[in-house]
Amino acid sequence: MGHSRPDTTQGYTDEVDLEDLAEALSGLNMHRARHTFATDLRRVADLGATSQALGHSDLSTTAAIYGHYDLSDLERAMEALARSRRQEAEGPDD
Repeated sequence: MGHSRPDTTQGYTDEVDLEDLAEALSGLNMHRARHTFATDLRRVADLGATSQALGHSDLSTTAAIYGHYDLSDLERAMEALARSRRQEAEGPDD
């Protein structure tokens, strides 16, 4: 009926394959997690937002690492420009 919790460290090591655990944890570190976060954010946000999220005091710090542009940057910029032009052509809301 249910699982009992082991009362000793040995009990835990008997239940967990330590090699599997070590393999799963081997790639984890704060630097990698921060870089992954920033890279993912950069895919959907501009460099300024990424810089602010990382707490960089100088945008050039962020630009040096995450400043590479790709096709998605151009696509977002062109879509934003098209939206802006459509809004200008439609005029103010009455």
